[in-house]
Amino acid sequence: MARPTKKLTALELQAKIKSTLKRFETEDRKEIHISAGPYLILHVYPTGKAVYYFQGKGKSCKLGDYSTLMLAEARADAQQKFKELSEDASAKQQAPKAGARELFGDLWAEYLGTYKGTGKNNKRYMNFRAYTRHLSGLSKIAVRDMTPIKIVGILKAIQVSPNYRANIFQAVKQCLDYAVIMKQLLPFNPLRALAGTRLNPFKRTQTSGFAFLPPDELKEGVFARFEGQPLPMQALVLYIALSCARLGEAQYLRWEYIIWDKKEIRLPAEIMKNGKEHTVAMTTQIAALLRKIKELSCAEDSGYVFRASPVKDTAIGRSDLQVAIKALTGGRHTIHGFRKSASTWLHEHGYREAAERILAHVVGNEIERTYDHASYFEMKLKALQAWDDWLESHALTKTFIDLLK
Repeated sequence: MARPTKKLTALELQAKIKSTLKRFETEDRKEIHISAGPYLILHVYPTGKAVYYFQGKGKSCKLGDYSTLMLAEARADAQQKFKELSEDASAKQQAPKAGARELFGDLWAEYLGTYKGTGKNNKRYMNFRAYTRHLSGLSKIAVRDMTPIKIVGILKAIQVSPNYRANIFQAVKQCLDYAVIMKQLLPFNPLRALAGTRLNPFKRTQTSGFAFLPPDELKEGVFARFEGQPLPMQALVLYIALSCARLGEAQYLRWEYIIWDKKEIRLPAEIMKNGKEHTVAMTTQIAALLRKIKELSCAEDSGYVFRASPVKDTAIGRSDLQVAIKALTGGRHTIHGFRKSASTWLHEHGYREAAERILAHVVGNEIERTYDHASYFEMKLKALQAWDDWLESHALTKTFIDLLK
């Protein structure tokens, strides 16, 4: 509403109110506004009531009733309100934006929380949470102070495999995307200039598959070389070899998943690669190993089986094991390679169909999977028991056999 060029006097305003009340007799309106001065509006209602309102700086607020507030007082209140809003706006412009000094550690924790849920998001949450301990060098840096040189320098110092470092780099880049898009802490992502270009120092190396040793070379090529390694690492390696589990399935195994009387380990969909529940047949060797772990760790009936700390319920990290097995075997065998070794042996000994189900592979076409809901538990148990018996008698060294007693 345009401001009047001349201020109304109290008498002129009173006359305007009277003429406005007459308009209600011919106009169907709930209220009519009268400009009473700079930033001052008088709301007049059909009942005869009139109320002063401040209006300016995109704000509107009630100042008082016309019957109790003199015009001069209302104008003074409106001017004071305008002054206060102007000072607030100036202070906001001069003050740093909220979150301007937010640390990357706080941003990472918030970003990590957006993935905590179920299914594939929960699996990503678990992977990202595993990266957290490697990001201590970045955690105390303000988000606005992060540059490609700082980030690359810190990530290069991390003692992990090149591919794992590339995964961490991608996670940091995605976190900074979150800072730009959702938090508006940065005008642009400093890592976007590196990603996908020759300047990116953390590219994943392409491989034709996971390196693995034939079954008859596992004893000297893997298990003998793990002699002297920490007991938790030996137990995790042995469990993966016996169960043919993926690293993530073993890493996030919990005591609650184990059904002792039914000889089953029921893995929930959120830790499975295909996003579907899977039942592991518990052989005598797997059961003996789990009981040994429970005895040595004094574990309760809940929590992670393979813990990073004996006093804290945190899943064991995967990078140490991956780096260790690569170093100990000279890159000739990997954690995932146990699945290939087992599959090779199972196929050679007539357990072809059972092998695919033990490995939690998708079997059959879509129509077959729609109608086939059999568990094939006995088939899997028989085949896996045969593999574990062979491992115990032909591949395991004394240290590992002792874990089954």
